[in-house]
Amino acid sequence: MEENISERNGFMRLICGVAMTAMGTAHLARDSKGLGFALIAAGAMKVAEGIFLYCPLTAAINSNVKDAVASSFDEFMDGDSIMKAFNENYQNKYGQSASQAGQTATNPS
Repeated sequence: MEENISERNGFMRLICGVAMTAMGTAHLARDSKGLGFALIAAGAMKVAEGIFLYCPLTAAINSNVKDAVASSFDEFMDGDSIMKAFNENYQNKYGQSASQAGQTATNPS
């Protein structure tokens, strides 16, 4: 398990987790069972994230973003697909392809 949050972030999660657990315990003492158990569970998860400096949600989001960026970068950053997208955009906007517009600009007959 690789750390994916900073020490400062982990410390804040630890503090917030302890506070949430204490609030959940207080709610259990006042007969608010549902909210109390939810706060204790969420607080315990935050305490664990703070101790281990690992957040599963952050890991999932980072891996999905990295995969999306890598696939889109590989897919769209080769020269052929960029030129094809440019020509389609130009043709949709002006009614002719960019290469035809360049030829008519250099050879106005």
